[in-house]
Parts: sequence; C-alpha cells; structure tokens
Amino acid sequence: MKKKVQQELIEKIKKLTKEIETLKKSEAKHKQVERLLKESEEKYKTLVEHSLSGITIGQGMPLKTVFANPALSHITGYSINEILSFSYEELKLLIHPDDRELFFNRYKELLLDEKRSVVPQEYRVIRKDGSTRWVDTFAIKIEYQGKPAVQAIFKDITEKKRAEASLRSLLEQYKSLQNNIPIGVFRTSAGADGLIISANPALARMRWFFLYSFSQCKCNYQ
Repeated sequence: MKKKVQQELIEKIKKLTKEIETLKKSEAKHKQVERLLKESEEKYKTLVEHSLSGITIGQGMPLKTVFANPALSHITGYSINEILSFSYEELKLLIHPDDRELFFNRYKELLLDEKRSVVPQEYRVIRKDGSTRWVDTFAIKIEYQGKPAVQAIFKDITEKKRAEASLRSLLEQYKSLQNNIPIGVFRTSAGADGLIISANPALARMRWFFLYSFSQCKCNYQ
C-alpha cells in the first residue's frame, strides 16, 4: 500500500514537472513573440517617421487625427502637435473647398468599409502659409489601438501637376501658332511612304500642295 502511494506521488511529481516545463516553454515562446512584435513595431515606427510620404491615421465621427508623421507636417506646414490637436472644423480647413466634400465622404465610406479597400484619390491641401499643394492619397481601413480607423498616405505631386499644366499650355500655344501662321505646316508618319497625319489651315488652302502630295509624295492628306 505504501509503495502504491509512493508510486502515485512520483507520477504526480512527474506530471507537475512536465506541466511546469510546458509552461516555461510557453512563457519563453510568449516572450519571443512579444520581442518580435516589439521589434516589428519599432521597425514600422522608424519606417513611418522617415517616410517621404505623409502618413496619418484618423478615427471617429466626426474625424479626429490620432497619428501624423513628420512628412505630413512638412506637406501641410503645421507641426505634428498642431495636426493632432485640430478639431473637425479645423481639419476641414486643411482641404481645398472644392475637394472637401469628396475627401470627408471618402473617409466615411472607408470607416464603414468591411472589405478594407485601398482607395486612391487626388486632393488639394491648404498649407499653413495659405499656399496649395496637390497630394496623391492612398487610404485604407485599419484597426488602431483596438478601434476602427483610416490610415492615409499622402504623396506630394505638386511639381508633377505644375509640369503637366506647363505641358498643356505649351501644346495649346503650339496648336494656336500652327493654326494661325500664314505658312503651311504639316507632319507625317515615319517611313518613305508615310502619311500626312496633321496639317494646318494655311497648308490646306494651298491647292498645289494636294496635287504634289498625291502625284509625287505618295502621301495622303488627313
């Protein structure tokens, strides 16, 4: 009987020892997960803080900014503390009046979006000094500190917009010049048998040009 009790006690000790080892392994694994998670968070934080694109997180209805990185501060001209302290009405003033309704409607849609779609959109931002900057925005619904939120990435595309506007202006000037110049101007496609793909009004009025085109150049007027 005594031997049986001893055997049961030994078995219980073995079982407890095994459970303790399991707990130790579980605790070690938990600590490892915590360490990896902390490292991941630190890497993400470093990436966000050094990003050239503005990054912000908004929560609630009405919208409240709960996170902003230095790049967003650079784009808007406001300090991070100023951005985080803005009321909803103050945040509205950051967006150009013509883009304001679209911007805040998109925020509402994303906050209610269960599919977590990535929504790209271009907006104009009003800086602290009153100047306007164009931004290309990518926004997605996330969870931040246990609550639904919208994370948005802002890329400054002001110079790109200016370049596009300059190019359009130059093309319009060229088109106006070509249409009003009293000298015939035309453009053909590549190759010996190329087609005339554009011609100005002055050229179209030159009857001899058509005769020469069809008999000598093997070109077609369009």
